[in-house]
Amino acid sequence: MIDSTLSKILENLGTMKMILSDSNSYVTAEIANTLTNYYELIATTTKTTPSALIPSLMNMLSLFIEESREAYVQVQNLMEKKSAEEILEGNLGSLENWQSSYRNAYITHAQIESGSLVRITGKSPENVLIVGSGALPITAFGILHHFPSCKISSLNNDKESTTLAKKLLGISDLNGTITVLPSSELEYLDGIESYDVIYLLASVGNTNEAKHKLLSTLLPKISKNTHILVRHALDNTLGTLLYSPFTVQRDSDTFAIAYEYGYSQNNVITHTILFK
Repeated sequence: MIDSTLSKILENLGTMKMILSDSNSYVTAEIANTLTNYYELIATTTKTTPSALIPSLMNMLSLFIEESREAYVQVQNLMEKKSAEEILEGNLGSLENWQSSYRNAYITHAQIESGSLVRITGKSPENVLIVGSGALPITAFGILHHFPSCKISSLNNDKESTTLAKKLLGISDLNGTITVLPSSELEYLDGIESYDVIYLLASVGNTNEAKHKLLSTLLPKISKNTHILVRHALDNTLGTLLYSPFTVQRDSDTFAIAYEYGYSQNNVITHTILFK
């Protein structure tokens, strides 16, 4: 008999399949087929799985989740590029006025995060770096709603996303307030010590180990007053099918946890703010 936990996982996998089906205009055939095949294999197998084989099935689920996370980052990247191209072509209005549930959700997240930062630091950030901002600088918009005088730099390691973001800002009133840095990996970026807040978005280092590796890279370079905001999936939710949870020990000698915020079960990401 499959226990309730496994049943819940399968329910979430069904939800994931529906999300992908609704987004198929942005999903490559390879990604969609991979996830659909895993879902159907797992759903079929669980109907007749004896309890003794549950560990093997859980291993299959783990593999599926790894595939889901990798695929979702690609899906998100493709979707943002497509939206950026349509804005540039005049099909979705301007960058500032474009309306979508995707945009509005991320702006809301950024505004909540901004409030958290003020409560922790007692001041507004002046110089922010966003790592993994993609072709659409949506998080930067949310920050500027809260801190209109803030200077923001965005960094991507995807050259096409960097090019599209620069083009969008070139026709935007925010050009000059948001600076798109040349495409680069974070470890090669100069001037990190000048930022008072660094955002690591959820798609950056999409495993717990990768995020910790990035933090280890940042540690020797940031100033003692720098705060790092890490977006990640809220554990034990559907979000972990898309992004890896992030864990850090509270007694860590490397970073202290200044604040953790968990969105509702229906949201994908949460945030943790760390300081040196």
